[in-house]
Amino acid sequence: MKSITIGIVCGVAALGFGVVYNMISKPDEPKGGPLVPAQVVEQLAQGETEEQRKFRSMAIPANEEPECALPFGWKVPERLADKGIERAGLLQILRIMALEKWQETGSCECFYNQISWDEVAARAPEFELNDNSGLRFNISELRAKADDLEQHRIKGCNL
Repeated sequence: MKSITIGIVCGVAALGFGVVYNMISKPDEPKGGPLVPAQVVEQLAQGETEEQRKFRSMAIPANEEPECALPFGWKVPERLADKGIERAGLLQILRIMALEKWQETGSCECFYNQISWDEVAARAPEFELNDNSGLRFNISELRAKADDLEQHRIKGCNL
């Protein structure tokens, strides 16, 4: 068992020395021995087509962001709800309220910034469950309603 351990340690050390040797050799010289991961990626990338490079890049183009959407990371104030699931419900109520305002006005303006959290809290009882399930809101139903209204807005505003 001791000899196996010594063999493994020697093998790892030899591999490490080979990598270090490759790293300090001249850039113009062809490198022999084991390649470090960056070298493997570099060699693979040399034969890539433009389409393959685009696929490898997971960046999302900035122009595909919706014109009117809840800003990423918006948070419901904790004073309005203790639990995350309740805050998620209030966020969906905000979406519904903004989209109802679009229906009322017919304007394709983005109304998310024009509705206060206090207004959302005032409307929240309309959306609360009364089935003693322990949940304040049915998030799935609220999200479905908001998504449906949003689809109507997208069609109505030709977005």
